[in-house]
Order: sequence, then C-alpha cells, then structure tokens
Amino acid sequence: MTDQVKCHAYHVLKYAIQLSEQADEPIELIIAALFHDIGNASCRIRKVVESEIDQYKDDPLRQDELRNLSYAFRIEHQYWSIVRTIEIMKELRFNSQTILKVIELIAKHDLRKCDIGYVIQRKDEQILNECDSLWMFTEDGLRRDQDRARENNLEVMTMKEQFEWNKHVSYIFKYAKDIYNELEEENETRSV
Repeated sequence: MTDQVKCHAYHVLKYAIQLSEQADEPIELIIAALFHDIGNASCRIRKVVESEIDQYKDDPLRQDELRNLSYAFRIEHQYWSIVRTIEIMKELRFNSQTILKVIELIAKHDLRKCDIGYVIQRKDEQILNECDSLWMFTEDGLRRDQDRARENNLEVMTMKEQFEWNKHVSYIFKYAKDIYNELEEENETRSV
C-alpha cells in the first residue's frame, strides 16, 4: 500500500468517525471508509485524474478515451475493494448483514464520478462521498495534487496558494454537518 493511499484512508476514516453520529448505520460507514479504496493495488487499469484529461482540451477524442479509462478504473477499484473487504470481514467474523451493508457503500462510493447518471440514494452514501472528497482539502491531499500536476507537466500551485483555497474547508465541513442534521430532523419528523 502506498503512502498516498494510507494517508487518504486515514483522512477519509477520520471524517467518517466525525460524521458517524449523523449516519443511519455508523459502524458500517466507518468500516466502508476504512476499506473503500483497499482494492486500488489490485487494479490493472491505471488511474486517470481530471488534470490529465484537461491537458487535451484541443483533442476531444483523447479526452473521451481518458475519461472512459478513468471510469473503468473507478469501477475496477470498487470491485477489488469489495473483494478485499469481504475477505477481511469474513476473517474477522462479521455477520453477513453487516458485510452486505458495508460493501453496498463501497460499491457506490465512486459512481458519482462516472458519467452514468447515478444519484446518491441514502444518507450514508452521501456521508461517505463527502468524506472521500474532503481529503483533497488536507495538506496530504494538496501535496498529492501538486505531485500529480508535476507528473503531468501542469502548472503547480504553491502551498500558500493551495492553503488559501483550503481555508474554506472548515466552512464546507460545517455546512455538510448542518445538512446531515437537517436530514436527520426531517427523518425523525416523518417517522413520528
């Protein structure tokens, strides 16, 4: 497992723990956050990110080719993450119901990034998606973006420029928590 994958999992897990009180199934959310990208190392398709696709603005066919490669990677890594998660959870003797809930979250965590019209249907899916995205605002995430930009010969923002962009994350995180609180209140009102 690479350091980048380890630090990504750490941040996603940290945010999931912080938001778990908002989840319908907090334990399943936390386990899904921990294992959601565990299958990356097993992928045969390479990961393609938006900054690489953006390099080919003058070549729409190449952009489409790279975008399709990006979608294929996302689907493949979700598949392998599910396989690895099932293996680990069975070995740890989790019950089938818990395993199914966890792998359902993992199976859907990157579909929003694929152009297939997938709409998030459950609150816990939304929480995992937000946790997965929030990592990009951490110092580790910003550093990874710089590394990717260098790898693809793109202009690299300084850490100061990225920090200025990053300082809004606390507002975004608070806003996400407020939304989850409102959803929880709505659900409680409906069930009464």
